[in-house]
Amino acid sequence: MKKILLFNCLFLVSCFDIFHYMEINSEKKFHSEYRIRFSKVLFSMAQEQGGNGLSNFNLDELLKKLESAFPLGKITAEKKESDTALIFHIKYDGKEIALDKKISADIFPVVPYKDEFNQYVLLFLQKQKNQTLDGNMMAEAILSGPVYRILLGGELKPKSANFITATEVTKLDIIPLGTQFLIEFPISSVMKSDSSLVISFNAESKLDSIQNFLKKTANPTKTVKDVL
Repeated sequence: MKKILLFNCLFLVSCFDIFHYMEINSEKKFHSEYRIRFSKVLFSMAQEQGGNGLSNFNLDELLKKLESAFPLGKITAEKKESDTALIFHIKYDGKEIALDKKISADIFPVVPYKDEFNQYVLLFLQKQKNQTLDGNMMAEAILSGPVYRILLGGELKPKSANFITATEVTKLDIIPLGTQFLIEFPISSVMKSDSSLVISFNAESKLDSIQNFLKKTANPTKTVKDVL
């Protein structure tokens, strides 16, 4: 049965997709759209394996957290369901000066925070610690393919993008698409340990303080069961 589910997940549907759009307009108003799509096959596998992460994604809980962190902004969300997928589409509108809050409890943050160096920082922090990757080949295969895509528009003109863990810094490509910019990286990267995406709009990136923060949180690799 699990082999059939794996085949369906890998070859018939996209198991897990994230598309994140962010822009600033000329009046310094920030807009974010976050669309996450889960395959129902993936949810079925998560329930079989007793997972407690993706299978328990709670939209109402996430909205309450965002409303508490960004009371001056407007947050809306909708959940759609098809024969093959669950789709959550979250929108946020607010002033850029309000982006000074760290959302530290979510593995997939909807809104970045703006640090003292004018950088956009997305923190991917785990909820559980002291776990190790358990070598589940089926789940590892599922998690190796999905890509986290971020599209920047409006007045946002990125100079560099770096994916950071407590011990490594990986420079990411910034791909121009007309007047917008695309940044992408494997979703599996954010599921293994505490990490961050830092987007800089200045000539030089400032990464030391963010990496030091990740060293303090120091969360080892999670099990695939915890991710699912």
